[in-house]
Amino acid sequence: MEFEFFRKSLAWMATVAVLWPLNIPMAGLALKIRQGYKPIDMESEEYWWRCTFATLILEIITFAFIWADWLLTGIELPPGPVHLMILLAYLGAASWLFFVFFALEDFFQAFGMVLIYLYVPMTVLFLLNLLTHWWDYFLNLPLFYLKAT
Repeated sequence: MEFEFFRKSLAWMATVAVLWPLNIPMAGLALKIRQGYKPIDMESEEYWWRCTFATLILEIITFAFIWADWLLTGIELPPGPVHLMILLAYLGAASWLFFVFFALEDFFQAFGMVLIYLYVPMTVLFLLNLLTHWWDYFLNLPLFYLKAT
């Protein structure tokens, strides 16, 4: 029961990360929020290409981590600790991806950008889902593969 938070967090992140054409501007916004008032030191075309490919590769990584979670819990490893380790590894891989693609100065800048990229839409969708439950269908797709704790 105490690990259910990690399972649900992983499912929410998966539903946000696989919205590929829609989350390209979200990656751009996350970089702009992270930069603050400083101008972005890339050409506009290069900036959008980086956003496009970073989000596309993150979508593929998301499927791989959900599959790895399913595989590890399928061989009878305890699902709670597996969900926790997959979540931490996923955030680390996503941070490394953003670190490389956006040529950031350190890993924690990329980690902050990943948190903005994933948690801003997750928060909005979570609050809307509390009222309408229209996101439950999409949330149940990854939850089907993430074994309950």
